[in-house]
Amino acid sequence: MKNFLHGLLVVSLLVMGSSESAVRGQDVPQADAQAPSPAGQSAKGKDAKTSEESRARREINELFQRYQDATKDESGEKQIALYDVDRLVDEIMSQADADWPDWQRQGMARVMQDRLQQQLSMINGIWYRHRVMRIDFLDDLDHAEVFVRSWTEDEWTNRQLIWMHRTDDGWKIYDVADLSVGIAYATM
Repeated sequence: MKNFLHGLLVVSLLVMGSSESAVRGQDVPQADAQAPSPAGQSAKGKDAKTSEESRARREINELFQRYQDATKDESGEKQIALYDVDRLVDEIMSQADADWPDWQRQGMARVMQDRLQQQLSMINGIWYRHRVMRIDFLDDLDHAEVFVRSWTEDEWTNRQLIWMHRTDDGWKIYDVADLSVGIAYATM
């Protein structure tokens, strides 16, 4: 029932677009995987990049621990605080090839935030445990696509592909695809 309600959340946001991203290597943990470095890169530069990537992975894992804790909040306030709804709206507009005035975009962000919080509070899908299965950094170490699997106390499972970015306030989620439904927020 909780997976159905989560699917209902995704479908009920009703926005336009199409997804261009897919899960690569489902259920393959990649938390410690590191991409090979280009030939000729200095050891010092390589170590710095590895250290930065390790830090980013640690921060992302910490965000998901906070997210798990936030699922216990019935109001949805703690969960919505981990989202960047303005970025979600930017993604929606980009995929729809829309150019709205700022006032209209800001109004859409307020409505999206209220609706998303309302849906999160209605689902009450408390994560009993979770596992970050894969982290793929996109253009740089400030943007990531994360495959997360979560379980409820009664062992219902959910798989999500989550897009996030680093902000001045830490990592924030800006889009989620529930893989049981197959649609991301920004693409509905």
